[in-house]
Amino acid sequence: MLIDFSTVLLALSGDPLEVVKDKEKVSLMLSEAASEALLATTEKDQKVSGTVKFDRFKLAEKIYGKSGVELSLDEAKTIKDRIGEVCSPNVIGPAWKILDPKLDPEKEA
Repeated sequence: MLIDFSTVLLALSGDPLEVVKDKEKVSLMLSEAASEALLATTEKDQKVSGTVKFDRFKLAEKIYGKSGVELSLDEAKTIKDRIGEVCSPNVIGPAWKILDPKLDPEKEA
C-alpha cells in the first residue's frame, strides 16, 4: 500500500495539528507522528528484544520525511499499533484514517 507520509494531520476542527519544533509552531505530518511513535520507548518496551526495536528503527528511517512510501500490510499494522500505543486520540484518529482508509467514512463515499 502506498502511503503519503507528508500528509498533515488534521484536528476535529479541520485545522492542522501543530507541534513546537525549534521554538516555532509547525504542522504535524504523519511522518513525524509515525516516526516518533516507532522510536518511543514505553514501559512495556523494556522487555522487547533489540531485534524488534531495530526493526522499528529501520521502519522509522524508511518513512521519516518521505511522501509516497510503499508499505507492506505488516509495516502499516506496526505503525498503526505503535501510534495507538503512544499517541493521544487527536493524533490516533487522523493517522489511522490515513494508514487504514476503510476507517475513514468520508473516503467510502
